[in-house]
Amino acid sequence: MNQKKKAMTRSCRYCQGDIPDSYRKNRCYCSDPCSYAACQIRSKLQYQNLKKEFTEGNRIEKILQDFHMSHGSDIFIPAQHFENLNMNWALKPEDFIHEEFKGTRIGEYGYLIFDNNTIKIYKV
Repeated sequence: MNQKKKAMTRSCRYCQGDIPDSYRKNRCYCSDPCSYAACQIRSKLQYQNLKKEFTEGNRIEKILQDFHMSHGSDIFIPAQHFENLNMNWALKPEDFIHEEFKGTRIGEYGYLIFDNNTIKIYKV
């Protein structure tokens, strides 16, 4: 009988302490302080992820701004220039349409990628 009880005991996700049997069966934490501490850790991780994305977005916007200032909107720029600067192509916060082409907007700038591996940058 003791072995069955031991196998049925649940442990807290935060402190690995036992969760009393009197608590509801889907409870994950042994106490409110453990639940609160775990919530703070999750919130901190979410904030760090958002901050990382925001920082990356600012970096890419600066790259687009620099190229736009030096080349303007009329020149096709080889994509290799952006790859050398570690452009994060996966970051796509917003879309924009320019002359029936769908592009990616980051901050005040947007870019269109063409089939011949060239890019045009626009100030949106």
